[in-house]
Amino acid sequence: MFAQSEHGDLPPAVAAVHSRFRTPHIAIVIFTLGLWIFSLMGSFQWNLTISAMARLFYYGSVCAALPVLRRKQQVPEAQFRLPAGNIVAALAVITSLFLFPRLDRTSTAVLVVLVFCVIANSWWVAKNATRETS
Repeated sequence: MFAQSEHGDLPPAVAAVHSRFRTPHIAIVIFTLGLWIFSLMGSFQWNLTISAMARLFYYGSVCAALPVLRRKQQVPEAQFRLPAGNIVAALAVITSLFLFPRLDRTSTAVLVVLVFCVIANSWWVAKNATRETS
């Protein structure tokens, strides 16, 4: 959270450093509260399911980004190119979707809140990027 705030992805207050202890105290408190809330909301199995869903989402989005990044013009040439990489990426995304577990109501609610947070953060970053370019 501290690094995201330093790069403008979160409000600047999150990057505040404590004058005496030299630690990002606001980021630590926010992260700790979030972790505490997730720990209290569900069982170990529920938290394990949320963790697995997050990893599947992350892996799938990285695989989905591969064809887009391959088409970029102003980047250095790749050191390694997998033949039929786009097909492999598509199969990996499909596999991630098939492995996505069935969600109960609580997990669906957490996923909806997570999607809302991602959209709000993306809006925040886009808003700050347009301010910096103006």
